[in-house]
Amino acid sequence: MQDIYYSCFFCSSFLNINGFTDKAFLQYRTRNYEDSFPTALKILDEIRVTAEKCWVKIALFNIRWFSWPDVLTEISRYSFLEMNKKLEEWCKTKGVSYHDVLPAFIGKDIRRFRISDTDIHFNNLGHQVVQGVSC
Repeated sequence: MQDIYYSCFFCSSFLNINGFTDKAFLQYRTRNYEDSFPTALKILDEIRVTAEKCWVKIALFNIRWFSWPDVLTEISRYSFLEMNKKLEEWCKTKGVSYHDVLPAFIGKDIRRFRISDTDIHFNNLGHQVVQGVSC
């Protein structure tokens, strides 16, 4: 959520107009995903409610944490699988469209798709794979 807020001018502008600020995200920062997750869902729900008041429907495009070293042979081996199942379930119960890009990378060497082992952001090829995921 923080990545989108800080990286997407449109997203941060929309959130700022509707009362969300840097403080809303910074006060919830923790050292790991598990501790942050309940608060992240709360923030997502606040965003969903605010969007609905503005007649906007949100969708969640789940670009996973691609930190495994080489080939992830099956989804069940993904480190954050349980949290992502909870996120997908949250989306179902809240009527939020959910799209997951992880299946597009199963069985492929992730090193081909990210900038480096220390900078796991996607390179051009990685972005092309994500772009090709059907919504």
